Amino acid sequence: MTESYPKTLISDKPNHAQYSESLVRYVAKTEEIEESTLGQKDKAGILKSMATRQAFLSDRGHRIRFVYLPKHSSWLNQIEIVFGIVTRRVLRRGNFQSTEALKERLLDFINYFNRTFAKPFRWTYTGRPLAAATVRRPVTWKEEWANYRESGKTLALVA
Repeated sequence: MTESYPKTLISDKPNHAQYSESLVRYVAKTEEIEESTLGQKDKAGILKSMATRQAFLSDRGHRIRFVYLPKHSSWLNQIEIVFGIVTRRVLRRGNFQSTEALKERLLDFINYFNRTFAKPFRWTYTGRPLAAATVRRPVTWKEEWANYRESGKTLALVA
């Protein structure tokens, strides 16, 4: 299997299976890398440890490259939100005569969105653990109602 175009696979929450020996061997086969140069699992070469396997799979020179996201990548939610906006405002019920027309429409929308809606985000998290302050949250109406009912008092609702 030799494909001329590159593939980048993005993976979140990496685990042991994503750095597996079989995955390294598959990528090596597609890159036409001699299997004897891979070494032995847990002993030597690329297969020696998870770190060496991850480095091999993340190599930008390969046609198949893996990008591993951090475990807590809440910024990925922002990307999903942007894709949702693009889907609702550009793609849904769109009629495009060609891929060039689609590309032009997407780029026009991105320029419009950046001019009118986008604003810089100021990251405030310093990396230090948050102090656990015990703050009593406000009591909601339902909780007040339950408290009155338990004490035997009647709650009068005023319209």
